[in-house]
Amino acid sequence: MAVYRIVAPGRFIGVSTDTKPTRANESQVVAGATFYEYDTGNMYITYDGTTWTIKGYDGATTKTVTGSSSGAGLAAYAANDIICNSTGAGTTITFTAIAKENGGSGYITNAKITFGTAGQVFRPTMLIFNALPVGGTLMDNALNLHPQATDTAKYIGKVDWVSLENLNSGIPNSQATPSTPGNLPLAYKCTSGADDLYGVLVTRDSTTAGTNMLISVDLTVEN
Repeated sequence: MAVYRIVAPGRFIGVSTDTKPTRANESQVVAGATFYEYDTGNMYITYDGTTWTIKGYDGATTKTVTGSSSGAGLAAYAANDIICNSTGAGTTITFTAIAKENGGSGYITNAKITFGTAGQVFRPTMLIFNALPVGGTLMDNALNLHPQATDTAKYIGKVDWVSLENLNSGIPNSQATPSTPGNLPLAYKCTSGADDLYGVLVTRDSTTAGTNMLISVDLTVEN
């Protein structure tokens, strides 16, 4: 790769949804030009006037990403059963664009979970992967066998919540933070071609939830 001297580089500012300029449509896009996304705090630099690459930044940025699912089971869940919205192929809870970029990394610092069926007091756990696990079933109400040896490289770790609470007849919920049990902060790194994480929700206690129990998980991360 050739080494270029940077002389009076162009500096651009916009939001993350803007199309970044290139040398083909803006003469000031020279080697070393920068583009600052003021809504994300990300700074990009170009080597060739066409391709933009994220560069270092001062401090971490915080964002919260929500994943959702539902319990499809018609009967009771035993301890260490999977909860998801399909009794067929099974699905994970997806946390889309949780990293700043493909292959990005950071820390999960807060995890909040809520359930739509009143009266739940069991302890949930979510196993987190940076790619879809292929070993073991993902079916609702099936015995959890994750993580498998085939998914070791994908497995990030787990978030343990304490027992769900229903304060003032509200929805069952629980929260994990660095000051509570739960394994936070939890470091993660996405795969080179993706910026998502995937969760497999598991019971640590038996419970009866009925069908279509709505589930929402909020993960707060520092990137």
